Amino acid sequence: MEMGNVKKHTTLGKISLISAILVIILFCVSIAIVFISVSSGNANNLLVIGSSIISLLEFIFTLIAIILGAISFFGKDKDRYGLVAFIIGVVFILLMVITVAIAATTYVYVSGMLSPPGGTIPNIHLTRYSDALNVAFVSEPDLLWSDFEIDGSCDTSELGIYIEEGDKITSCTGTITITHKPTDRLIGEWQFE
Repeated sequence: MEMGNVKKHTTLGKISLISAILVIILFCVSIAIVFISVSSGNANNLLVIGSSIISLLEFIFTLIAIILGAISFFGKDKDRYGLVAFIIGVVFILLMVITVAIAATTYVYVSGMLSPPGGTIPNIHLTRYSDALNVAFVSEPDLLWSDFEIDGSCDTSELGIYIEEGDKITSCTGTITITHKPTDRLIGEWQFE
């Protein structure tokens, strides 16, 4: 491998370094795509498809850089290009793993797969009349009125144990708020005279 004072690099070392450089370029392009989609306010299908293809290529070139870099540096040739490519590849694999973990956590959080403390928030729609609130929609059967806190001046004597469509909260005055106690979430707030 030695030719005078100049050390010749192996083909595997050169290919692994080129792969590592391509990984860096593809990473920069994927970051640019993210910034373009965020700044434009929409992620159209072309950007999503382009980003997916670039991510796949980035992963493939990273694996090539790691494998060929390891072979060329840790093998009999001890090519430094291979070491550089191997290190770049390992760093980018770690970056990809961290990115996927953050993306998965964000997806789970945003999609509602993680329920808030106390369970899910029931969907109840109340309509306001002159001095009353009427239950127009209840998302699930067997919801208990005792799980809801009704703050304000109103008559709740007509309410049963379970919340049903058509239930009425009457003689309301001032500000009325209804909170779901198990999740501590506000269902609604209404103003009466």
